[in-house]
Amino acid sequence: MSLVKKIILFVITLVSLLGSNAALAQQLTIFNIDTTKYPRVKADFFAIDNLEKQVITLTAEQVFISENGIAQEVVVVVNPAAAKLKQLSLVLTMDISGSMQGPYMKLAKSAAKAIVNKLPLDISECAITSFDDASFVNADFTIDKNRLLQTIEALTPAGGTNYNKGFNKANAGGLDILKNGLHEKVLIFLTDGYGDVSPSEIIQKAKSMSAKVYVITLGMRAPEELKRIVEATNGN
Repeated sequence: MSLVKKIILFVITLVSLLGSNAALAQQLTIFNIDTTKYPRVKADFFAIDNLEKQVITLTAEQVFISENGIAQEVVVVVNPAAAKLKQLSLVLTMDISGSMQGPYMKLAKSAAKAIVNKLPLDISECAITSFDDASFVNADFTIDKNRLLQTIEALTPAGGTNYNKGFNKANAGGLDILKNGLHEKVLIFLTDGYGDVSPSEIIQKAKSMSAKVYVITLGMRAPEELKRIVEATNGN
């Protein structure tokens, strides 16, 4: 088996590493996977339980990792420090161009709803914007989870794809709405296609309000222009 396939398999098995005790975790996120000393592999993780609390008491005995169906030794588990919830002003900017018809729109809605459901709306706020050839404010900043979920579900794809409109045009782009946020500013941009974009202008606008931009792409690699925006703004 190639190293790439082994790494992929390692990630897949890690996703179920808490399966031996389902009561411990309801959600697990794996990141910063380090394979430089393969076959010894390490990764960071973040887990939450069925009460939405972070799991910080995981032991090596509770972790199971297999490769090709063969159990592997778990050398050590170091739990992350408990994360303190942040107050966020989050804008979800969603591509509703015609190419989003079908499964991509369903995936985008599922992702957006999952984000809203995990956002601590008792201390944060969220807005929904969308774009095709134009930009739209679907829900201004609110703490009403049901309103946000209903707004996401009602989105209907049509038209072309213009990233500039999605970010900062016609006073309805995601960054135009984000500037009015009360807390730490974050924009998540969901798209499945390539569009007109001016990275420098977008980066400048995001940095002027200390906003961080994240991108979720569906069915394609993230365009270099979007990668540039993410890299330039995540570090502010």
